[in-house]
Amino acid sequence: RELGIEVIEKRPNDPSGFKLLCKIPSFGFFYSLVPFSLYLTRFMKERHVSLVHSNTNFNSGIPALLAAKLLRIPCICHIRGYGRYSNFEIFLSRLVDRYICVAKYIKEILVNKHRIDSRKIKIVYNGVDLANFKPTKTKDILKKELNLNSDSQLIGFVSRLMLLKGQDDFIKAAKFVFDVFPLAKFLIVGDSINNNGSINSYLRTLAD
Repeated sequence: RELGIEVIEKRPNDPSGFKLLCKIPSFGFFYSLVPFSLYLTRFMKERHVSLVHSNTNFNSGIPALLAAKLLRIPCICHIRGYGRYSNFEIFLSRLVDRYICVAKYIKEILVNKHRIDSRKIKIVYNGVDLANFKPTKTKDILKKELNLNSDSQLIGFVSRLMLLKGQDDFIKAAKFVFDVFPLAKFLIVGDSINNNGSINSYLRTLAD
């Protein structure tokens, strides 16, 4: 919006109010995603959209994919993480025209586990705008601020604080690394959504 770009928010219908019907397999999918897909189809047709970029994991981008197929326009799916997909989602994933993966590991999963054509996949690592981000502190200055010895080996993890990002795995792995490299120190940098202190407390407890 700050750049003058139109932003419209629209969420799928929530089927949770239909408790009995929600017990029927796939009811939630058809109640929530099919109408939403049709809404997106009409929305994109009115605006003459020529390309769909689903900036999310595949299973959250099904409505955009279905709308793109109905309009016969290409769909790119930007995979930033990996979750478990149902057989139906795996089937639909073959309809995606191109994939962008942020890591080689994710590409390997798509190719080896889901049999996605590797020619459809490009790896584009998350970048940093060096024009806006210019670190001025050296590692020695940082170690001094953290009261660490100059010969300490500092290993950092920068991310939003949520278990999906893997801070808990980082802490668990740190214990094994420390056994081999006793001078290693581990630093987690980030903040939780809505200042949720529960994740902070959990990570601190796990680190103790």
